[in-house]
Amino acid sequence: MRLAILTTTFAAAFLLAVTPAHADKAKASPPPKASTQTLAEQVVFSARGDAELIGRASRVRDLPRTLDARDKAQVQRAVALFRAGRVDVAKSELSRWIRAKGNRLSVDDATATVLWVTREAVASRRADLVTAAERVQDVDNKVLVLEAAVADLKVAATKRRSTVVSMPGAQDAEATRTESVSHVDLPSKLADAERAYEKAEAERASARDSFVGLQGASRGAITALIACVRVAIDRR
Repeated sequence: MRLAILTTTFAAAFLLAVTPAHADKAKASPPPKASTQTLAEQVVFSARGDAELIGRASRVRDLPRTLDARDKAQVQRAVALFRAGRVDVAKSELSRWIRAKGNRLSVDDATATVLWVTREAVASRRADLVTAAERVQDVDNKVLVLEAAVADLKVAATKRRSTVVSMPGAQDAEATRTESVSHVDLPSKLADAERAYEKAEAERASARDSFVGLQGASRGAITALIACVRVAIDRR
């Protein structure tokens, strides 16, 4: 269902909600439009950025090939510091390393590195948190698909014409299915879609609450790692 691919665009943009108040703001960047969001921006500028971080980190297997032996040693030191609970030191050293690499390290590779650190320091030790993060991602995808479907059906109803809409898959929200809707069936289909959307919104809130509740002692590391992704964006 999920692919370990660091894609460069994503379908949804949200307000910045997970960047800590004490994060560096000197070079703060505004949230970009959804159509231009990179993986790094999705993690930083998303209401589910922490879930994105954990969910995607759990699927990363290797460090970018652009890293040399010295780089890998620095990154592994950051992992050790995070595991030892020295979050501030780990954040500082990892951020400094990303800045020092400059243009020699792309934003994608910097983000992939932070995801690897997240996997080694947090995700690999918290299977429960990974499961909860993936649930947040799944339900959020479902909400986005239903939101678009409701909007399309409303337009079709206004124009009194048949239409084709995408709906969430029965088992996988990422695997959408298309449905043809005649103008006669539009009122009932719209009502069904609106009910499904409201239900999905409630599921999203519940999934989000569960994920946040499970973070516990890992919250500090998660927040620090999101801040490191932000460094990759702001150094451009």
